[in-house]
Amino acid sequence: MAAGRGGRTTGRGETTARTAADLGVAVLSTTKSGACLRWSLTSFVLLTELALPSTALHDQLQRTLGDAYVVERELAAGGMSRVFVATETALRREVVIKVLPHEMTGAMSLDRFRREIGLAARLQHAHIVPLLRAGESEGLPFFTMPYIAGESLRARIAKGGELPLHEAMRVLREIASALSYAHAQGIVHRDIKPEKVLLSGGAAMVTDFGVAKALSESTSDGSEGLTSVGIALGTPAYMAPEQASADPLVDQRADLYAWGVMAYELLTGQAPFAGRSPQAMLAAHVSEAPELITRRRTSVPAALAQLVMQCLEKRPADRPQSANDVLRVLDSISTPSGGSVPANVLRSAVASPARGRVPRIALALGTMGVVFAALFWWPGRAPTSANGGAAVAADTASVAVLPFTELSQDTSTRYFGDGIAETLISALANVPGLNVTARTSAFSFRGTNTDVREIGRQLGVATVLEGTVQRAGDKLRITAQLVKTETGVNIWSQTFDRSAADIFAVQDEVARAVVMALKGRLLVAQAPARATAQTRDPVTYDLYLQGRFYFGKRGQANLEKAIDFFKQAIARDSLCAAAWSGLGDAYSVLPNYAPTADATKTDREAREAAARAVLLDPNLGEAQATLGGVSTQAWQWAGADSALRRAIASSPGYSTAYSWYGELLIAVGRFDEGLVMAQRGVALDRLSPIALNTVGLAYQANGQIDEAYRWFEKALALDPDFVPSNLNAMAIDLDRADSSGFFNHFPDESMTDGLRKLWQAGGRDAVRRAFIENRTIPPTFRAYQRAALGDLDGAFRELDTAIATRDRMISWLYPNFVGPIRQDPRVAAVAKRAGVPALTR
Repeated sequence: MAAGRGGRTTGRGETTARTAADLGVAVLSTTKSGACLRWSLTSFVLLTELALPSTALHDQLQRTLGDAYVVERELAAGGMSRVFVATETALRREVVIKVLPHEMTGAMSLDRFRREIGLAARLQHAHIVPLLRAGESEGLPFFTMPYIAGESLRARIAKGGELPLHEAMRVLREIASALSYAHAQGIVHRDIKPEKVLLSGGAAMVTDFGVAKALSESTSDGSEGLTSVGIALGTPAYMAPEQASADPLVDQRADLYAWGVMAYELLTGQAPFAGRSPQAMLAAHVSEAPELITRRRTSVPAALAQLVMQCLEKRPADRPQSANDVLRVLDSISTPSGGSVPANVLRSAVASPARGRVPRIALALGTMGVVFAALFWWPGRAPTSANGGAAVAADTASVAVLPFTELSQDTSTRYFGDGIAETLISALANVPGLNVTARTSAFSFRGTNTDVREIGRQLGVATVLEGTVQRAGDKLRITAQLVKTETGVNIWSQTFDRSAADIFAVQDEVARAVVMALKGRLLVAQAPARATAQTRDPVTYDLYLQGRFYFGKRGQANLEKAIDFFKQAIARDSLCAAAWSGLGDAYSVLPNYAPTADATKTDREAREAAARAVLLDPNLGEAQATLGGVSTQAWQWAGADSALRRAIASSPGYSTAYSWYGELLIAVGRFDEGLVMAQRGVALDRLSPIALNTVGLAYQANGQIDEAYRWFEKALALDPDFVPSNLNAMAIDLDRADSSGFFNHFPDESMTDGLRKLWQAGGRDAVRRAFIENRTIPPTFRAYQRAALGDLDGAFRELDTAIATRDRMISWLYPNFVGPIRQDPRVAAVAKRAGVPALTR
């Protein structure tokens, strides 16, 4: 190999060396003798020190990329590459550009390298950082991928050593899921290690998938790949024995060995053969059995320990044969969730009433189990309706965007007008100094013919943007008008006649025109507004709008339709972050409306979709909020906090992010801060029962029960059927022994007769005991009922069950336990086991 500008070569396969820890490449000289493959380590390749200084390479890249990217800065050396962060101008997103060194180009076919990267770029999975493109800059090959905000798994281990078991299992499962998908596409990673796993928003994403294969396949000396010229891709600490031996027949089982090494490290804080020289490490992988993992950490479940040790078997045939095998074992030992009620449990609850109770009571309580499971799976995700409310003072720089009326006779296209309004809400919400009413409140006036002055009075806005949309073939006509609510006078109106393919440009024009119309009237200065779509493909956008339309309608059938439309949009444009975000939202609420749905699976689907959306567009606040919400229910408090703060920073006008962040702060005992966030959510979405309910939760957690009840009633004035507020008010009614209020708020009137008779016969305590005896109701709520009956020991036994089953309702420990149980010293231990900070007051 000819000497390159970045290092001195002394012969084939030998160059100046640096520490092995930073490298993903070992240089091996290999010869075959009969059936035996001998190996000897000659040195480790230094491939990171390019002769070009940073500024020179920066300028060279910028010349190559032209206006498509703006190269911003260089990151720390990335193993065998130089790494730059750039902004992709078309989509206004940050990407990473990895530049390979001259040392590798002599043995590479650049055309083949680009082709192989193109094949790898087809990998589309929520836990794989996608490759976007490959190119060449004056002889230096490069490839690009999205920039991930977060930290590497290596940094996470360095900060805290071994991970908590539940976190380690989640990360390991997500990595195994990525391996399973890539292996099914015929791509082996060959360099799995903590440095290649990025943690963002609580999700693990594997980077550089397909790069090893691209490097191997693009070598210029024939079909045998890089190993034929003395390069074995991998890192000594994580190399499978067959990799260390430079076996040319390495397959997916080498990735499973590396997964086992990484699992060992996550669970014990150290890799199996840590602290040895690279040569000794490679020898150990080939010939030495690692210490049993349970000797280093006794709390590792036996099934998990067995799986890890099996992955570390020397012979590939003795390991799991596929990542799917690993996933099946992981799923079998994952802690069950208490947030969903299995269908067979519900059937038995209905068919076999306890202790001879009348079937109607059993049916009511069984249904209550479903209701509680749905409510506490996600406290703030029920549909909203109604448009009442008291008048509020108008904010002088404020606007509400109403759904655009679809003039077509085909009512099935109503989603299009809704989609235009939603896009404009998002665009205008990012204008500094302009308060934009959230979708929930603005859309509550759909079809009511309410006068704009009354809309302004109820929403507290100074202007209303409304319009119509008409499509005929490929023709599109949009008419928009901005009306001052105080007088009902138009400030601005305009008609746009375009081709349907110009929908993105039209939305941009409308957003800019609205800001211009407000300039000098309501806004201090003009601010840029762009109704950025996450795709520039009209068909993808249309599928996305249909998904959002059905998501807004809620209900099991509509949510399943929404999921299908979002998946169609993703299949057409896998880089559409908004479609991934919508998919995450739909999966996150599905169990609310399909009680027999597998909440563990939908949790995972929601997390993976939201993580992919965040990966593609870190500034998409809706996706960050979804990620934060799912993390809250998984007790991943730090990750949830980070994601929700990013959501608010990215989309300051997104009221739901404030409400969910308020819920999180309440859950971890920061009641005053939670109230502030909840009130901000209400300020942005005055007619949202979700936002109003969150304010009530904050007051309830702070012990201000009367004020909490008042806010729950406010939410119910807007939507009498809003389940969360009904249940919250019902719990307070039960505490007050207010039977009238209790049955008024009971979710299903058809099932109140049996409970009413029970109350009449034995008072409210009889109802509490009925709740306790019903095993379909979450254990945390049963604990609350036991505490109210004075059975604190029984309450804490129920909380032990809640912790063991990871009952989602445990996140509402503080809002619900406002009585003697909160003062009991044992509650601190419960909080600690759930990862929730103990109260200091």
